[in-house]
Amino acid sequence: HFKEDPLFHCSCGPINQDDYFHWTGAIIGPSKTPYEGGVFFLSIKFTDHHPFRPPIIKFQTKIYHPSVDHEDGTVRLDLLGHPNPDQDPYNPISNLYKNDRNTHNKVARMWTRKNAVS
Repeated sequence: HFKEDPLFHCSCGPINQDDYFHWTGAIIGPSKTPYEGGVFFLSIKFTDHHPFRPPIIKFQTKIYHPSVDHEDGTVRLDLLGHPNPDQDPYNPISNLYKNDRNTHNKVARMWTRKNAVS
């Protein structure tokens, strides 16, 4: 499907021809977000239950985002541009996103520059 309808600023594909259940991907940080200018690499693992269950997606590049587990990079949502800070009320990144967006964005930009810009 990705070859027929590629996503702008996003690419992914199988790591090798022998294992179609493990993919790698990259997302270019959307403009006018704290992630602008960053390139974020992902690990994508499909289970035997695909397509009835979503793949397990983890950021390999460190990212400061309320919808990504800051310890292991597991994605809780599918888009950088639409975070859901209510998904984990105990997540300090979610709390900062909800209560002090300017500081959240400054920290997210700092993480992007440190971890996702070559």
